[in-house]
Amino acid sequence: MIIQNPKSKIQNGLKPGKDRRLRVVVYTDAAGIGGAEISLGHLVASVSDDIEIIVLGVSELVVKAIAARRSQAVAKILPAKGVWSMMAHLAALHQLHPDVVHCNLCTPWACATGLTSALTLPHARDPSRSDAPAHGGYLDIMAHS
Repeated sequence: MIIQNPKSKIQNGLKPGKDRRLRVVVYTDAAGIGGAEISLGHLVASVSDDIEIIVLGVSELVVKAIAARRSQAVAKILPAKGVWSMMAHLAALHQLHPDVVHCNLCTPWACATGLTSALTLPHARDPSRSDAPAHGGYLDIMAHS
């Protein structure tokens, strides 16, 4: 669980607001490492250092393996099942204030909890279902399989 000090300008070591780097949360609910997770690791390793990466997921093994590909990445583990899982996903994403949420789908039905939680964020939109401008003040939620 991510703890937030409401009086602090820094939340969980992550600075909120517009005066920070682009914050991207990469999310996976995979229980093991396969091709999708290896590809996500390559993405995390190769993205610009100007972008802040947070690896969020439900498997400690998978999250740590992906985050290990980038020394500056932050790794967060969430519960995988039950009501507490949904509450933890909602709390984590709302506390992280991401600009982009990239959900890495290892199957077409993967990441339901992460996608649902991401869609509750302020200014959230699903670019596959929206014709709004890409940089129009919306949170981009990317699902990739």
